[in-house]
Amino acid sequence: MASLFVLAFLVLAAVVGPWISGQQANAGEGEPFVPPGSGHWFGTDIHGRDLLARILAGTRISLLVGVVGAGVAVAIGVAWGMVAGYAGGKIDGAMMRFVDILYALPNIIFVMLAITMLEEHVLRWLGAHAAWLATGVRALMLFACLGAVSWLNMARVVRGQVLVLKESEFVVASRALGAGPVHILRRHVLPNILGIVIVYAALTVPAVILYESFLSFLGLGIRPPDASLGTLIEDGARQLNPLRVRWWLLLGPAGVLAVALLAFQWLGDGLRDAFEGRTE
Repeated sequence: MASLFVLAFLVLAAVVGPWISGQQANAGEGEPFVPPGSGHWFGTDIHGRDLLARILAGTRISLLVGVVGAGVAVAIGVAWGMVAGYAGGKIDGAMMRFVDILYALPNIIFVMLAITMLEEHVLRWLGAHAAWLATGVRALMLFACLGAVSWLNMARVVRGQVLVLKESEFVVASRALGAGPVHILRRHVLPNILGIVIVYAALTVPAVILYESFLSFLGLGIRPPDASLGTLIEDGARQLNPLRVRWWLLLGPAGVLAVALLAFQWLGDGLRDAFEGRTE
């Protein structure tokens, strides 16, 4: 419950915080490198932009990437695992061997290559006349690529649950009454695996956020002047030098990212314990 309240606070702050603070995330109106104080609670960056407003905007984007990417992973993983587990036999073997092959590949390298290739071709296809779509299209490609590499655990877990459920009495009875596979999966199997799906979805969100932060740190995620927690951490890391350490540029976004990841992790653990207790 504490994690749920922390996440609710982060979402509320990310959504309404920029309007309440009155600071523009991309407006460089102040003095650069101002330490945290009454005028700027989290200080300012190299362009004089309020770091708190940047962190709130970056939190909004990072949470959006995490939730949407996890949604894509859940949709692919649940569909793949349900079909493989219910079909069984050679179909199950072929589908799960494909999952094993994907497990052997370095996911982050795959995402980096996919984003680079998609940006080169898709943005060139859009052309200069649709330049205003570039940010949205780049974000959609990031969502899709992150979701496309995060569904493997979900597929394995769902398949294992379906292998057990398809031999249960109520599924056998429904099959004997003439129900088809789609009806059985939709009406009997999916409601019974919904708890474990919710748990793994909550655990997938921090993994996707961490992927996005790493990609943004490398310059392959959200592009300036937009900000995510990963780009803010990258900006702060650039200012670390032996002569003058501007610690607030790194501590602020890194602290918010750590709190969000821990909250999602603890929320997933709590949901797992709650659903396990219910089944017992």
